[in-house]
Amino acid sequence: MSRIRGRISNARKDKGTRVLKFDYGKLKEPGVAYDYVKNLNEQLKDSELNEQSTAEERWGYLSRKIEETAEQTLGRIKNTNKVDDWYDDECRLITEEKNKLYLRMHNEKFTRSALEDYRQARKKEKKVHRRKKREHINGKLEELEHQRNKNEMRLFYGEINKSRKDFKPRISMCRNEDGDIIGDEDGILNRWQRFYKNLLTNEEILEHDLTSYNYDNFSNNDVREEQPPSLEEVKMALEKQKNGKAPGVDNLQAELFKRGGQECLKHIFELITCIWKNETLPDDWNNSIICPLLKKGDPLDCDNYRGRPLSPSPIPRDQR
Repeated sequence: MSRIRGRISNARKDKGTRVLKFDYGKLKEPGVAYDYVKNLNEQLKDSELNEQSTAEERWGYLSRKIEETAEQTLGRIKNTNKVDDWYDDECRLITEEKNKLYLRMHNEKFTRSALEDYRQARKKEKKVHRRKKREHINGKLEELEHQRNKNEMRLFYGEINKSRKDFKPRISMCRNEDGDIIGDEDGILNRWQRFYKNLLTNEEILEHDLTSYNYDNFSNNDVREEQPPSLEEVKMALEKQKNGKAPGVDNLQAELFKRGGQECLKHIFELITCIWKNETLPDDWNNSIICPLLKKGDPLDCDNYRGRPLSPSPIPRDQR
């Protein structure tokens, strides 16, 4: 009788190319912030727009110029692997040497000399790895101390919380309406599509919102034409944008608009005025990225998530 041990193996999936965010943190440096405003103003001064330009054309021109300026002045935030922070060429070379001795030990049928060489190489590898990890931790502590002294509390507490979090494996499955587990990519996308379609277009909720409104208190005297927002109102709404928030499909953070200078503010004001008069939004403003955030419970159940929409707009949704 033979004993067979089996286990479920996750198939390796090719990850798509992730669009890197702009390094807006450099705008805290006075020199970089000055160059960004100067370059953006030069880009926007020779505008191709006129009074007949649509909101779509104005938004496309403004977002394109901001993206070009940010690419030139700020650059992108590079995603680094956690292991790569301390695992350098020295660690890689000594690990390769240990692996060679491991193969040699098996090829020579565990002779005394091959076994001793492998043990010494493994001991040396662990010693180097411990030293590299220790240096990495000391460097992180010095970085935290530097952030605290510079009063960069967002980065400081962000690093603290990141160090406290345990490893969480990526979830590549979900449950359907009957509770069965779905593993294929198309099935998962269709399940989330059905979930949010039912959540966002619930007829019972929409009917309740319509019937709960008291139309008896509404009269023609209450109808008045609102004036388009002034430049100062647009500036105040722009300043209310929170820093450090994830961008929408345009991949432009709020800081790029807030720190754009007077010429950028002027183009945003003209864009808002054009939208107000023509009552049409740019196509990008009608698209949002919905990020599912787990509340509590089973992570495979879609009902345990709430959707967080990310909209590409320089003005907060509640200020439009």
